[in-house]
Amino acid sequence: MNLRNYEPDFVAVDKSGIHWLLESKGQENVDVLRKDVAAMRWCETASALTTTNWKYIKVPQKEFQALQPARLSDLVALQVSAFS
Repeated sequence: MNLRNYEPDFVAVDKSGIHWLLESKGQENVDVLRKDVAAMRWCETASALTTTNWKYIKVPQKEFQALQPARLSDLVALQVSAFS
C-alpha cells in the first residue's frame, strides 16, 4: 500500500475539502477500464495513508460536451449518471 508517482489530468478540491482526481476520456477500451480501477485504488490508498479524502471522476468527452459543466458539482453529477 504505497503511493506511486501519478499525474492525473486534473485535480480539484471542493468546499468540503474533498480532493477529486479527474481524468478525461474520449474513448472506452480495456486499457481505460484498467486505468479507472487503478485510479480508484490510488484514491482509496491515498485517503487511507493521508488525512486527505480523495475521490475519482472519469469525465467522458461526449457527456462533457453535451453538459458543458461550469462547476465541479456538475462533474460529480455527470459521474453518477455515467455509472447509472
